[in-house]
Amino acid sequence: MGERSSTCTKNGLPLYVGEKEVLDATGMSRATLARYRHAGTFPQPVKMGTNKWRLDDVLTWMDSRRRSERQKLAQSAVSDLAKLSTML
Repeated sequence: MGERSSTCTKNGLPLYVGEKEVLDATGMSRATLARYRHAGTFPQPVKMGTNKWRLDDVLTWMDSRRRSERQKLAQSAVSDLAKLSTML
C-alpha cells in the first residue's frame, strides 16, 4: 500500500478501527473483506483482542481504489471517443 502521512493519530499514536467501521466505511460485506484480506489486496489487521485496522491504512486503500476507478473511467472515455471519431 502507498504511504500516507500519519494524519489519523491521537496524542501521536495511530488510530485504529474495528471491522464494523471498516465495513461501514468501505461498503463491503464481511465476505468481501475476508476475500480481499486473503488475496493481500486489503491491509491486514492488527490483533488487539479483536481485529483492528490502522485508520491510515484503510483510508489509503480507499484512496487508491478511487484513483483506480477514475483511471478506468478515463480510459473508457478515451476509448469511446476514439470509436466515435472513426464513425464520423
